Amino acid sequence: MKRLLLLSATTILLAVMSAQTVERMDNLKPEQKSMAISLKLTGELSTDRKGDYRQMRDLCFQVRDIDLSDAKSTEIPKNAFHSRHQLLNIALPKVLKTIGTQAFFACDKLQNITIPASVESIGAAAFSGCKGMTELTIEGAPVIGEYAFARLSALKTVKVNSKVPPKADVSSFYGVEPGSVKLIVPKGSEKAYMKAAGWSRFYAQPKMAKEVSDPMLCLTPMPQTLTVQKGAKALNVHTAWNIVVAHMDGDGTVLNNEVERAREMLTDRIGNIVNSRQRGLQLVLAIDQSLDDDEAYTLAVDSKGVNIKGKTPRGVFWGLMTLDQILLGSGNKECVDAIPQLTVKDTPRTHVRELMVDPARTFIPLDELKAFIPEMARYKLNALHLHLVDDQAWRIEIKKYSQLTAQASSRWGQDDLLMPYKGYYTQQQMRELVSFAARYHVEIVPEIEMPGHEVAAISVFPELTCHQRQVPIRTTCGVSNELLCPGNDFTYEFLGNVFKEIADIFPSK
Repeated sequence: MKRLLLLSATTILLAVMSAQTVERMDNLKPEQKSMAISLKLTGELSTDRKGDYRQMRDLCFQVRDIDLSDAKSTEIPKNAFHSRHQLLNIALPKVLKTIGTQAFFACDKLQNITIPASVESIGAAAFSGCKGMTELTIEGAPVIGEYAFARLSALKTVKVNSKVPPKADVSSFYGVEPGSVKLIVPKGSEKAYMKAAGWSRFYAQPKMAKEVSDPMLCLTPMPQTLTVQKGAKALNVHTAWNIVVAHMDGDGTVLNNEVERAREMLTDRIGNIVNSRQRGLQLVLAIDQSLDDDEAYTLAVDSKGVNIKGKTPRGVFWGLMTLDQILLGSGNKECVDAIPQLTVKDTPRTHVRELMVDPARTFIPLDELKAFIPEMARYKLNALHLHLVDDQAWRIEIKKYSQLTAQASSRWGQDDLLMPYKGYYTQQQMRELVSFAARYHVEIVPEIEMPGHEVAAISVFPELTCHQRQVPIRTTCGVSNELLCPGNDFTYEFLGNVFKEIADIFPSK
């Protein structure tokens, strides 16, 4: 009997996980969505906030193969399958007309894609970052947006059926090196593709503007003042660079970190860094105590190179980030060919420029969390607000109360998303994050909520509430009435112990 029951349960499970053909997602039960591995939809698909595409992306978290070829869908909305890292194959609707911005962004296991002849437009970054894609077929002549097929590092073959090159942006295939990808086009159309914007990249490096004509268009945020030296010869940046620390009183190692960041940045942009005082452009870094703010800096580009001064190392670093944006230019290449001679004087308007991330609801692995820091620093954000605790999870190790992460760092489901959510950070990992962020002058600001948004802790310690009743960890959004009780001594004991450990990890004032 036990064996029969086991076989029966296995049969049901395999049926749920096997290929399922339905008209729309609403025809599936919640558990069928969460267990689905293969889907085929044939009906008229909804693109609204809770429609078919949203359900495929968020509720079918295990799905590998999707067949929409017979679906009556003319639009794949923006972000439709954004970051679905498990998606291997998808057949697009035969009647499809538009593919939205970032529709398949970072679907890094997607192996190949065929764009139906009916498609009229492909949005910006639609397939950007699909680094597992090896084959791309375009049956028609859609308008292809900026970075639509950028950074497809495994791409081997692109086949286009149109005799006339589809209109593409110069960045549509950003990352393709001449000769690295086989472009197959109709016989006799090769010359047209060689000359067409975007497509010429397959044959030779695309021609770009020689220099940054308007540096203000490259900079976010805009500096207080920027002056271009009209008539001055532009500085060719593709040569050797020497990073020099100007003489200063006191400890000459104060800018060691900034030298490392400068070398890192120039290597990423130019790749030809030679520290020799006999040749090359100079990148001079210096402290200037006359500046009126700790984060103030000046940047000057002349015929010899670049000079950056800051009142503190932080100011020097922000000057480097400004230089980085100017070197990147419009982003069509890793680095522009030349930059104009100019001067920048800048002081921040606000001294806390914060990015908030929320690993409490959905855990963010440490390496992915660290990846935010260089990018936010590029735009001069200087504080990472780390939301570590909420009703749905407790994500930070507290040695005094190990039960918090043992019992409240995992749950099953969030609203209608039936999937596992788990993970927490050790104290050592957070110290590592603090140290890494300091290289980029980013402060880590931890958040421990009170008196509300503490259901995760209350689920472990019911004595934190006035009624002292056990409640489960919350798996829905919204506001809970479960609060820390101001009349219980244990509430203050608990918070005191938690903050003692938190303050020892994070130096944030």
